[in-house]
Amino acid sequence: MYELNVDKGGSRLQAAKEGSCITIDPTKGPPLSRVSGKSPTAICGGFSRSTSGGVEVNGVTLAQLCQLFTVFTGMDRDIIDKTGIAGRFDIHLDLSMEDLMPGRRATNSGTSDPAGAAIAGDPSGTIFTAVRKLGLRLESSKGQREFIVIDHVERPTDN
Repeated sequence: MYELNVDKGGSRLQAAKEGSCITIDPTKGPPLSRVSGKSPTAICGGFSRSTSGGVEVNGVTLAQLCQLFTVFTGMDRDIIDKTGIAGRFDIHLDLSMEDLMPGRRATNSGTSDPAGAAIAGDPSGTIFTAVRKLGLRLESSKGQREFIVIDHVERPTDN
């Protein structure tokens, strides 16, 4: 696994601003903005493209950020929050969506790039570098993980 830890100089995280994102209630669907009547662009805890370049994640805890990285980045290991920092943050990552989600890269032909999935573990270091700019670091570690082991399979019998 990877552990997310605070770097030597301390974190440079920005606390989430009130109204920087909107929380979705899965039972009710996306809420409408009070001002325009349209859906807001920033969903709390979701990736969105930044107008200044990069990727924004608004209103997210560091544990949620670790889950997002584990699910979307194609990293070869789970990422666990070990920072001890509580609260919600508005985070800017100096990454493109393609850097963040390498398995979704497209080649010039428009098909999925099989090499994109092969960069599991982020050998280019882009995610590691983006996290370091936040005053955090990803470190390789060992830990427990749950697995399902199938030790025997049989065809079903007729009833």
